[in-house]
Amino acid sequence: MSDSELAKAGRGPVVLVRSPHAGGAGRNDPERLLADAGVRVGLSLQVSDLDHNFPQGRAWRAAGFAAAVAAGGDGTLGAVASQLVGTDLPLGILPLGTSNDTARSLNVPLDLADAARAIANGAVVPVDGGQAVPATTEPLALSPESAAARDVAETERIAARAGQGAIFLHALTLGLNVEFARLATDIARRQQWGRLNYAASALEAVRQFRPLPLTLRFREARELGPAAPGTERPDAQENITVRLNVVQIAVVNLPVFGGAMNLRVPGVAPHDRLLDFVVIEAFDPAGIREIVEGWIGALARLAERFGAAHAPGEASEAVDRGTAREAQRQEAENFALPGVRRFQARSALIESPHALDVTLDGEIRARTPVEIRVAPEPVRVLLPPGARV
Repeated sequence: MSDSELAKAGRGPVVLVRSPHAGGAGRNDPERLLADAGVRVGLSLQVSDLDHNFPQGRAWRAAGFAAAVAAGGDGTLGAVASQLVGTDLPLGILPLGTSNDTARSLNVPLDLADAARAIANGAVVPVDGGQAVPATTEPLALSPESAAARDVAETERIAARAGQGAIFLHALTLGLNVEFARLATDIARRQQWGRLNYAASALEAVRQFRPLPLTLRFREARELGPAAPGTERPDAQENITVRLNVVQIAVVNLPVFGGAMNLRVPGVAPHDRLLDFVVIEAFDPAGIREIVEGWIGALARLAERFGAAHAPGEASEAVDRGTAREAQRQEAENFALPGVRRFQARSALIESPHALDVTLDGEIRARTPVEIRVAPEPVRVLLPPGARV
């Protein structure tokens, strides 16, 4: 079956996986949106239904389903992609999250009716995924608190699932934003702070956070920009070891971040079989004003550059993929933020003196030590015909 035929087969039946916040009765109901586009839902699941099973993609394909549709935000998309790894079952996206950075990176329409039509009539495009091992799609499943509430048999089942790893499409992170995520999603804090919860949680996270001593063992890697103290010279296989104190690490697979701000990490491409590691080192408090001003200026230039690059009338296919990759490489080399180091690698092992929580697409799904790598096979995503990725 060709890609175009496969996309048309996605009209039905499909597996629909929705986040608990993904629409409801009315115009934004995922099943109604798909039905209006001519797509029949044969199986409807909550994203939490995926947590307690090994990947279901092969079983869904064997049962005759033509696609799996993720209705939600970045975390839901990553969970569904984890089900599809190693299969040819395509992923459809209904962007019903807050930021929708994965959808924005892949040019999935944010208009939900248009997104549903892309699932019905679009083309299948292979997109790189990241993979973390060990990791689960169930949030906090590897945390000590969760382990204390389980029996031995369930602990063994979770360990077996975690050994297969989980996919992230947008980004994996650890450090300051993980502490923020923990605070911001705490039910008691939400009740206490209401609309101010995000701001209060951010201030609390910054107040409590201490830099993390980490070791990063990169494979098939290079550092963008000059190497700093704590970095070993690459060996013959381009392996690099870095030891440093970290505020934040983001392992970026897709370029857009910041939701509606539509900012992009320069040099990140969805087809290069590389992951981009953005490392914010611990900084001297005396220099924080200079660092913040440098970041603000760089982000402003980034927004201007993105707007100019996507201005109306731009030639859509002016360069071949090889030329585009070289342009992205040069863009990444020339873009620097104070206190930030960047690496590109096929994989890396992140180690810490004690276990640290790690987010995949915004959900706490792993803990250190964790291996992070390009997924063995791309994720096949249903995108609008002619979509540029």
